[in-house]
Amino acid sequence: LGKTGRNENGNLADWGLWSSSHPQRDRDVNVCKGRASWPTGPSLPDSSLSVISWNILSDTWYREEKNETYKHTQDECGEWRTRCLRVVQWLDSLRPDVIALQEVDYDRFESDLAPRLESMGYEGLIQRPKKQSEKQPCGNATFWRTEKLTLVSKGQKKAVRAFSRTLGTVLKASNGNTDICVINVHLESSQTEEGADRRARQMKSALEWAAREASDAAVLVCGDCNTGADACLFKVLREFSWHGHNLASAYEHPMAEKTAPARRCTFAVPGHHYLIDQIWYGHVRLVLEGLFDPLTASEEDVCFGLKDELGIPNSVCPSDHIPVGAILGMPKKETTVACAAQPEAQEPPNAERKARLEEKYWMIMRDAPAKVRGKPTPSQIASLKAHAALMRQWIQSLQEDEQAWVISLKKIT
Repeated sequence: LGKTGRNENGNLADWGLWSSSHPQRDRDVNVCKGRASWPTGPSLPDSSLSVISWNILSDTWYREEKNETYKHTQDECGEWRTRCLRVVQWLDSLRPDVIALQEVDYDRFESDLAPRLESMGYEGLIQRPKKQSEKQPCGNATFWRTEKLTLVSKGQKKAVRAFSRTLGTVLKASNGNTDICVINVHLESSQTEEGADRRARQMKSALEWAAREASDAAVLVCGDCNTGADACLFKVLREFSWHGHNLASAYEHPMAEKTAPARRCTFAVPGHHYLIDQIWYGHVRLVLEGLFDPLTASEEDVCFGLKDELGIPNSVCPSDHIPVGAILGMPKKETTVACAAQPEAQEPPNAERKARLEEKYWMIMRDAPAKVRGKPTPSQIASLKAHAALMRQWIQSLQEDEQAWVISLKKIT
């Protein structure tokens, strides 16, 4: 479910291990602190793609919980007309190539958001259930900047799929760069084992669709995951190739350590600050170039306080979530595989890297099934195979010199 504590910097307890094994950890990444430092989509080269993901807080749900969850929010900061205007102002100042929104009320999409974003040069669509009910007044909405991206069509069929909690959209770059499959998620919120299972199945369905319908596209998963990066779901994304997708978390790159989405929170109401909004990308075809740290230091103080005593929406942020964002390098279609296959020269692991590798190795070994005496049962065989696969997937994610060192460690132990 995601229940681990935090380290002295505020990051989740295992963040150091995740960042030390990030597949692009040695690349320089530009951290954009505050809106003013974020490069707008039109200012980026054609080979780069910017994305902003944001749960903008359903007006329906805000009004239902106004006197409880959001009693800290002043009336003028919570009223939809004000919040909508400020959401659009935020997005207008950022002008990303892709916008992934969650908790968009269906009626507000038609009347307020879509017209405003279309006037800014975007096209978009919203995830609509076949049977709309009052229990689900909102959905995910994905927009793309038409100057750079177009919706892929296969004959008369558009490359779009709406699931119960996710929206998949395949976009074609206008300059011949690799196609992008955007999976916009707002996963199950229940913090029970059943809820965790639902989140896994919701992610599985979207990734399975992407593998089947957009096998040539680079995958980008972003949104409100309703659980932390320490949940089992993200252990799978981090250590396994799920339906052929090799994914990395943008905010687990070492350069993200001091960003609010990695050390403070992405959702904040008084007494409840959570790191639940994430961006995962296919690291074989995409290269992380930039990260969005949306609030300045003074804005963080106004929104979060010293610990968790404050919350949003407020005069700074118009939602109970802050936006997250990344800039990704997109290689040309015909050079994607070749570029991904060319290894970079690496130095031998230094003492610090060896220490981190050894710590991760023993963390995996601690989860190893007990040794079996006699003939193992089918369940014991399955457990042994699962653990061996976990170790193998982790080793395969390492650089060649690191792999050799870990294998030597295994021989010694």
